[in-house]
Amino acid sequence: MNKKKTNSFESTLLQKDISLSASKAQRRMIQISEAAIKNYATIGYSGTTYEKIAETAKISRPLIRHYFDTREEIFDFSIRYIGSNFQHIATQNIENGKTYKEKLEQYIQTTFQWVESNPHHSKAWLYYLHVCAYDPQSKKDNSKYIETEHQRLQTLLERGKKNGEFHFKDKSVLAKRIQIIMTGALVSLLSETPSIEKMKFKREITQMCLTLLH
Repeated sequence: MNKKKTNSFESTLLQKDISLSASKAQRRMIQISEAAIKNYATIGYSGTTYEKIAETAKISRPLIRHYFDTREEIFDFSIRYIGSNFQHIATQNIENGKTYKEKLEQYIQTTFQWVESNPHHSKAWLYYLHVCAYDPQSKKDNSKYIETEHQRLQTLLERGKKNGEFHFKDKSVLAKRIQIIMTGALVSLLSETPSIEKMKFKREITQMCLTLLH
């Protein structure tokens, strides 16, 4: 697999509609990735063999091997694809807000929307967080991803402050606190039997983050 080519493709995921802009080869990679993600979310990584991916995607095993030499390559691409997909949704949601407070609310609620609309993606991402706990490279890669989101959140907060909507001392600390709350909410949504109604939980998490601005 051409790693440089793969990374170049991933860098365009945020900027374009994948279904419209991707080449035939790239769409095939996404098809394979989606099939793998569905299996990661339902039977785990160890059970996600070439045979299971081929069966889910309804393509041949040799065709999968044409694009990915190893299962590790499929997993790596799938995780990057999931992250890019989340960022794409977050970007669209932020743009929907008229005020910076609305943009922040939209950003916060992206996690809930993502879990509801992409259940296999979110469950596979939770597994990836588990991998990060013992695999140094995955931890390093995830840290870069988290930092990208941290920078995006800081930019949103700073613009809101300049517009007179937000009041805080340290945008970096505040952005990290919001990230921690959202990570906790994600883990809770995916790993616990809910003790309160989902909409109420979403409102409480959103309000918890907004309270930090005062």
